[in-house]
Amino acid sequence: MASIHLETLIDTPPEAAWDAIRDVSQIHVRLAPGVLANTEMEPDGGARIVTFRDGRVVREPILDVDDGRRRASWSLETERLSFYCASLQVFDAGAGKTRAVWIADFLPHTAKEVLSSLIAGNLAAIKAHLESVATATV
Repeated sequence: MASIHLETLIDTPPEAAWDAIRDVSQIHVRLAPGVLANTEMEPDGGARIVTFRDGRVVREPILDVDDGRRRASWSLETERLSFYCASLQVFDAGAGKTRAVWIADFLPHTAKEVLSSLIAGNLAAIKAHLESVATATV
């Protein structure tokens, strides 16, 4: 199994970052509008259907939303991967900043290069959006 561990520093308080992350049904609006076009929750709330701006659609079962740890985790159902589990967790970095950590475990390991690039891009989009929201509310 392969793993990716990426992190970034976001110029916004961790409470604000976590509030956007934990809203799993609105990530296309509150977290990554530049990457995502839509998010729909299944009726039982156990999974979301995510539509990317490029038209890709994936089903992401929500595994956990942990307010105490400020950590959300989900899996991904796709024909290209036999296994995918990821989490996004935020930490107080001091001075009103957030350290965001995205960890993904997946198979096959040959997908590492592609997934690393996608996750890095998603994390950069999240950072840019959360910082723009923070600036707009100041």
